[in-house]
Amino acid sequence: MSNPILWKLAHGLCVTSYACMFVASFIAFAGTDIGLKEGFNTSIYIHAAPWGAAAVAMIGTISSAALFAKLSELDDPNQNETTEKRHLKRQTTAVIGVAFSLCLIIADIIIASALANASTMVRHNSTTPLNADWYMVVVSAIITGARIIMDLCKLIEWSKEMHGVHSLLEDVERNDEIDEPYRD
Repeated sequence: MSNPILWKLAHGLCVTSYACMFVASFIAFAGTDIGLKEGFNTSIYIHAAPWGAAAVAMIGTISSAALFAKLSELDDPNQNETTEKRHLKRQTTAVIGVAFSLCLIIADIIIASALANASTMVRHNSTTPLNADWYMVVVSAIITGARIIMDLCKLIEWSKEMHGVHSLLEDVERNDEIDEPYRD
C-alpha cells in the first residue's frame, strides 16, 4: 500500500462514482416524472426513491472529496508540524472517514433496496432509468468498500511508519546514554 497512486485513484474513483450516481438519480427522477404525468406510475414511492439516491449521492460526493483533500494534505511530509501531531491528525481523519464511509454504504444499501422495489412497481418500459440508478448505487457502494479497505491499509502503514520513527528515536536516546560516560 506504499504506492500513493493507487490510494489516490481509489479516492478519485469514489468521488467520481458518487457524482455519476447523482446524475443517474436525476435521470431516474426525470424518467419517473414523465411516467407520473402519463399516469403509468401511481405510487409516490417510485417518484421519491431517485430523490433519496440523489441526496445520498450528493453527501457521498462532497464527503468523499473532502476526505480525499484532507488526507492528501495531511499525507504531505513538507508541512511544518511535528511528526506525531501530523500522524495523529492523519489517523483521526482516516478513522472518521472510514466510519462515515460505512454509513454511506449502509445508506447505499437502503437506497438500492428502495430503487429495486420502485422498479418492480412500474411498467417495464419505464424501469430503465431506475435500474441505471440502482446500478450506480451498487457501483458506488462497491467502490466505497474498496476505498475503506485501502484507507485501513493506509492506517496500518502509517502506524508502522510511526512505530519506526519511535524505534529510531529510542535507539538514538539509548546510544546517547551509552556514549555519555565516555565524553568526560
